Amino acid sequence: MPDREPTPDATDDVSWSDRMTECDDRCYETNVRLLDADKASMTRDDGARPILGIPVVPVSPRNMTRH
Repeated sequence: MPDREPTPDATDDVSWSDRMTECDDRCYETNVRLLDADKASMTRDDGARPILGIPVVPVSPRNMTRH
């Protein structure tokens, strides 16, 4: 695959603020819960449903695709 220059829409620039942003404020509880789950050594599957509301889908070789 040839190396390509990033397009303006796909740069690695990240906004930065020394204060809580509106996005930080909206996601604060979720972020704290994810950090607590990590500290408690929860697996991603164990935290997916209660924290993120994402159902866990078992992965088997049949439903995996190659890209």
